[in-house]
Amino acid sequence: MMRTQRLGREHDPELAAFLDGLGARLPHVLAYHYPFYRNMLEGCGVGSPLYLGAFRDGRLVGLLPGFIRESEGMAVYSSLPFFGPNSGVICAPGADEAAIHDALLGGIMDELTARGDVLSASFYTPFEHDTASHYRRLLPEALEVERFTQFIPIGEAPVWDNTKRRSIRAAQKAGVTVDTEPTEERMRTFYDIYVENCGQAGIPLKPRACVEALAAEARAGGRAKIYFALREDTVIAGLLVLWAGRTVSYYIPCTATEARTLQPGTLLIDRAVAEARAHGLTHWNFEGSPSRESGVYEFKRRWGAVEGTYSIFVHPFREKSVFKSLGAGTLAERFPWFYVYPFQKLDD
Repeated sequence: MMRTQRLGREHDPELAAFLDGLGARLPHVLAYHYPFYRNMLEGCGVGSPLYLGAFRDGRLVGLLPGFIRESEGMAVYSSLPFFGPNSGVICAPGADEAAIHDALLGGIMDELTARGDVLSASFYTPFEHDTASHYRRLLPEALEVERFTQFIPIGEAPVWDNTKRRSIRAAQKAGVTVDTEPTEERMRTFYDIYVENCGQAGIPLKPRACVEALAAEARAGGRAKIYFALREDTVIAGLLVLWAGRTVSYYIPCTATEARTLQPGTLLIDRAVAEARAHGLTHWNFEGSPSRESGVYEFKRRWGAVEGTYSIFVHPFREKSVFKSLGAGTLAERFPWFYVYPFQKLDD
């Protein structure tokens, strides 16, 4: 008998044990699914958690993490902010997979429909776990947006190209070193560089509270790891990654503008990949890129990254005219970090 239930903090030990067991075997369990990440999102004001679990014979067998955000009498749901192939229904492949999707997607849709104030619900299919057919079957009115991501298989030691190896040697020769102690001073510099980089590239900025919460997770020896590139004891670059059982996610990189020629970011990725592999992780999740023509995509490709695919399913609870009248600017302002509607379709 399959049943669903909302998961609160009292379920955290069971949730963590479920993810540990599944993540030891499969790469689609990410650090984003763990309670510490939920707490971070809630703490920095992203929204309110709405997590559902599927239970069979009293045992947790499936998870649908999600957040809901309310603004001016309207609400939106996403599994899971901040964008990317980072959630949807999490379960083991096999005979129960369809039933788990039926229970969890049916359960969340019932809850959201009953509220009456929800504009849309968006679901990202998991990293390296093709479950799109379940969403097409269960959400026939949803808009499907196909996307790609990039990752490096690190089960065997990756072989960097000559350019990468030269960059690593050049950084070391220039006196750049790597340290992992996230002191308050280093984290302040890290965030300042990150803000500068986002401004230069036009990338949405994650709140300072997000980075502070993940620094606390790193200090506690948890799933966040932070690497600093130092020159003469000054932070010139940083890299924040998040570990799960098999997959390490490339979360926030940053490099001071004046230090880019020293290649500190290359040194940091090399060190972080080596440590992840030494601890048995097999996938370096490089996340998505704006397009295959972008510099970000090419940067990852030069590291040997290969492509994976995922889909975003957006179920609108309102007519298209409602989204169009609100407009992309208003929706983005009221619901930051949520995929509310495919804006490119508003003018179709």
